[in-house]
Amino acid sequence: NNTRVDIATIIIMSARQRYTRMRSVSTQSLFTHALAFFVGMYIYSCFTLNSKMNGVIVNEERDLYPLVSDSKTSLVNTAIEGERIEDNVVAGSTKGENEIPKVIHIVGRKWLTENDSWKKLNPEYNVEFYNDQRCLELVKEYYPHFEFVYSHLKSVRRYDFVRYLIVYHYGGIYADSDITCKEPINNWELRNETTFFTGMECIGCNYIGIQTIQWTFGATKGHPILDHVIKNVVSNSFKAPSFFERFGKLNKIIHMTGPAAFSDGITAYLIEKGTCEPKVGSFKNTKGFVTCSSIDPFGYTSGVQVFPWYRWGAAKNGDMPDRPPNIGPNDGKFIKHGYKGSWVNKG
Repeated sequence: NNTRVDIATIIIMSARQRYTRMRSVSTQSLFTHALAFFVGMYIYSCFTLNSKMNGVIVNEERDLYPLVSDSKTSLVNTAIEGERIEDNVVAGSTKGENEIPKVIHIVGRKWLTENDSWKKLNPEYNVEFYNDQRCLELVKEYYPHFEFVYSHLKSVRRYDFVRYLIVYHYGGIYADSDITCKEPINNWELRNETTFFTGMECIGCNYIGIQTIQWTFGATKGHPILDHVIKNVVSNSFKAPSFFERFGKLNKIIHMTGPAAFSDGITAYLIEKGTCEPKVGSFKNTKGFVTCSSIDPFGYTSGVQVFPWYRWGAAKNGDMPDRPPNIGPNDGKFIKHGYKGSWVNKG
């Protein structure tokens, strides 16, 4: 900016010097000098005004209402920068800014036997357990602007929301409390460049094109996908409950805070990156839905790795390919889902 201001000053001085000799020049030349003077003043005033705007430069490339895109103005990123390293959640577990930290986050009311598997098979990972009190403390300390949303959401909806905040805040891997780790994470065939991963649950089900799995997923700290997901849940929480009742008892949760809100975040991110490769599909009575063919039914693009359903402990649903013949029903699972389904009855 200083260089541009100096240039503007030179233009102004030059215009003034020429103006003193204006009696000896033609009318056309006089017009040229005057124009140079006003252009110089305009440039100077623009940069002077810009320097007084507390460093806020408005342009077409900047999100004026960012949630996570700008670490200096984002409410969520401010929370990330202010984290307590002594919590030992991230300390000693982060490999790099663009790598997924070696920490496993489990949310539930009490520690279950399934949770032991994560420690047993992954000794190099920190395992962090979040009960109701710890979840509330995280929201109050780092995300007070979301405390109303967190309190407003009930039962599993609240657990859905807080899992996104936890992984967004710290990075790492999230697992439902009824998930059993069947294979060490180091054997999960994760690419070195992967910054977000999950599994595919269904295509063309529940009024959704792509339904990915959020009972276990992983991401780098502050990943933009979780930015989208958090925004989706916050927006949905302001809708009347009757808006989601039309989907039925099960699907209303899926759409409000669950796999639909989660999957929409993935889709939005891939569209922004230009790597979605949209494809219109149909399955039975569900027609006209759109998927991202780059990850349908599984695949990798833009740092996003989506595993097939049989790797992620899911059942074959919707327009999904069969399990390969060389993989049996009890083989090839990275995780096992207990399907305890307490959220179905308490949602």
